[in-house]
Amino acid sequence: MTGDRRAGSGDDARTVAQLADRSPGAEPAPPYEGVSVAALPEWWRDAVEEFRDHDMRPYRPSRFEDGAIKQFVVDRLEATLDVTVRFVGRGDSYDRERAVLVDGTEIATVEHRRLPEGYTEYCTTSAEFVARVRDGVLEEHHQR
Repeated sequence: MTGDRRAGSGDDARTVAQLADRSPGAEPAPPYEGVSVAALPEWWRDAVEEFRDHDMRPYRPSRFEDGAIKQFVVDRLEATLDVTVRFVGRGDSYDRERAVLVDGTEIATVEHRRLPEGYTEYCTTSAEFVARVRDGVLEEHHQR
């Protein structure tokens, strides 16, 4: 699902593609070496800067099992379906499962894991996730 891994056009798209196609944490060089952080989407740029400001490991965006960057998949779903998609933890402790809320209604759950490479991976492919959200939105719409 290559289209879900990239955003923008021109130089911005090349910058995002350069990072999206890297295996997170696998490269020996810092992940943003040779990359114009200013060309990244605002949410990504803000996270990179916040992690730097707090002397944390370099930020790496959450992904699905197929490598698709979570935020790109969510952005596309929100634009296509005209909804708001949120991942929400339950309880006070670290939980392996996240509720997926669409316009505030839980439509699915998805497990996630923190990988040693320094990013979160959701335990489903982007195509499976998109299908679950679409099905949940259709089901919710038919119940109204």
